[in-house]
Amino acid sequence: MQRKDKARLVGANLKSAQLNGANLSEVLASGANLMGANLKHSNLGYAYISMADLSGAKLKSANLRGASLHKSNLSLANFSEATLAETDLTDTNFTEANLDLANLDLANLSEADLGNGNFQWATLREVNLRGANMTGANFSLANLVGANLSQAVLNGTNLTNCNLTNAKLTSADLSNANLLYANLAGANRHRY
Repeated sequence: MQRKDKARLVGANLKSAQLNGANLSEVLASGANLMGANLKHSNLGYAYISMADLSGAKLKSANLRGASLHKSNLSLANFSEATLAETDLTDTNFTEANLDLANLDLANLSEADLGNGNFQWATLREVNLRGANMTGANFSLANLVGANLSQAVLNGTNLTNCNLTNAKLTSADLSNANLLYANLAGANRHRY
């Protein structure tokens, strides 16, 4: 059986494109402009979309499992109920993005900017948030079991009812964070 070539949308201008329900698995779209695009219910599993602009994009219930979006602009995007498990999101801009009820298990968000984002009820088990900016973000009722939050900035972050069991908080800045009813069992908070 011959393997099909991957779709190539490198540097493509898909601003405000209607891609609802599209199958874009394994697409190569680095540097693409997907600003305001509608990608609801789309399959972007294992896609390579690094250094792309997805600001304001609609990705509700989209599948991005195993995708690479490092250094992309995802500000103001809607990832509600989306699957981003095992995704490379290093150094990505998520400011004011909506990820409520999203699955980010085992994702790499090191050095990402999550400022003022909404992660309410999101699942982020064993996620890497090392050095991430989480200032003012809402993680209430989120599952961060085993997450690495070392050197992360959580200034003013809402962690109400958040599950931080076994989380790594080494040198994390938790000033002004709301930890009301948060579960910190087994979490470390050492400063070296």
